[in-house]
Amino acid sequence: MTVHAAGPSRQDEVNNAVWASTSVVGQFANGGSGMVLDVWSDPGERTALLSVAAEARGRPILDIGVGGGRTTSLLRLVSDDYVGIDYTPAMVAACRRNYPDADVRLGDVRDLAEFGADRFSLAVFSYNGLDAVDHGDRARALAEIRRVLAPGALLVYSTHNRAGPCFRATPLRQAGSPVAHTWSRTYRMLRASAAVVQEPRALPRRFVNWHRLSAAQSDAGEWAIGPVEAHDFALLVHYVTLRQAHGELDEAGLTLERAFDAERGAPVGLDEDLSGIRYFHIVARKR
Repeated sequence: MTVHAAGPSRQDEVNNAVWASTSVVGQFANGGSGMVLDVWSDPGERTALLSVAAEARGRPILDIGVGGGRTTSLLRLVSDDYVGIDYTPAMVAACRRNYPDADVRLGDVRDLAEFGADRFSLAVFSYNGLDAVDHGDRARALAEIRRVLAPGALLVYSTHNRAGPCFRATPLRQAGSPVAHTWSRTYRMLRASAAVVQEPRALPRRFVNWHRLSAAQSDAGEWAIGPVEAHDFALLVHYVTLRQAHGELDEAGLTLERAFDAERGAPVGLDEDLSGIRYFHIVARKR
């Protein structure tokens, strides 16, 4: 793993421990807990990637945060000129086992020095991977992505919605459903009780993780750092509003061309009510 000069952040320490765990690597590598290989993560990802496929056809693609290789076959259908990177050695090893003929490397999006400027026509950063780094490193990551993209090239990535239900989630009010914020307290308690019966150790684990990471939460309004329900609230992630995403892309020299609701794959705009959307899939272009 490439470690930036200032050393690992609190987010790095928290998230790397999760990504490197045997159970999580197994989920990403073997199709456990919904992490099925060779499929779209959701309708938003499908819509976003299909919208760029024709333009990227046969051109160089960088797949960032490749994990166990869920997107490897999908993107290699678009182009044979493919490179996948991940900053977790165990994930890289798993992806190489799954796709021994693919070019998969250990790498950190914050330091893409091994790639020359203008190298790729498309970069993809799926599963909200960009959200795993802290606020300063997020800007650094976008700058590095822009550097390795050719003029006019595309970036597709997903990111958690600061205004959405994931940021408001707790162990008793999770955001697993797009309409979770409409559930009554009684219904939430019934769901929580059912979850305890099905997996008795899960709810206490979620509370412990959520309480531990809530102490590291910060909220700047348009962006925030906080726990997310994935992996029992063990991850500490970055959230942005769509307006903030537009601004940070612009600052990095990228233009937000379109954004999609993850659950429905519908296009969304800056002036809409986005409070029910867990995360966005964004298509941006290098100026």
